Amino acid sequence: GEGIYVAAGTNGMTLRSLDGQSWTPNIVSPSVGWWAATYTGGKFVMVGSGGTIATSTDGLNWTLRSAPGVTDMLFGVSPGNYIVGANGAILNSTDGANWALQFRDPSGRAFSAVTPGALGYVAAGDNGTADRSVLYSNSNGSTWTPQNSTTAFDLNSVAFGLDLYLAVSDNGVYLTSTNLTTWKYATQSGVPTLRSVIYTRGAFFAAGANGYIGVRTYAEPPAGFYFDEEPTSQ
Repeated sequence: GEGIYVAAGTNGMTLRSLDGQSWTPNIVSPSVGWWAATYTGGKFVMVGSGGTIATSTDGLNWTLRSAPGVTDMLFGVSPGNYIVGANGAILNSTDGANWALQFRDPSGRAFSAVTPGALGYVAAGDNGTADRSVLYSNSNGSTWTPQNSTTAFDLNSVAFGLDLYLAVSDNGVYLTSTNLTTWKYATQSGVPTLRSVIYTRGAFFAAGANGYIGVRTYAEPPAGFYFDEEPTSQ
């Protein structure tokens, strides 16, 4: 955000860059393992272990935050000030500084990621001991509605672009939706477990096991959804 890049890591490690090439390490609370960071509302928000939240306007000086009564591992954070984590926790804030628990999945399945989109937010995660991975949507800012994820594989990441919500999973499995309520299951042979997906500059980019990088630049075709594999080295 604002020409600054931030990366989060273990043992309090964060990285800051002004050009995406040269990175400066910065320790923020060494006892915390940081899982994710985003830029929203004029500030960076970073989340990690023990329910720890940190905010910064410059990616260098950080203020530790928390949500009352929340000590869960926090795995994902999105623009619009939503945070998701272990034990089915979803946190929300109106200003990025004061956070509160908004919802818990009754089965306690962990959420791994949350994303905004044209129709609302989607939070996705593990299957726990259930027969389906946890998947919820929120179209009004306050009510989280369970959706049929159609798969028992963990949903590792979710993104929105090209008028499509996309959740990626293990063994080349992915889900797509254009309306938040109907989710199409698909899989692609040869694609490994996908750990992360983002939408930027007109394309989805997915990263996974064994150095796999997938790129998708088109709307959903009738035949299904496919990634085009990019070379992992030059």
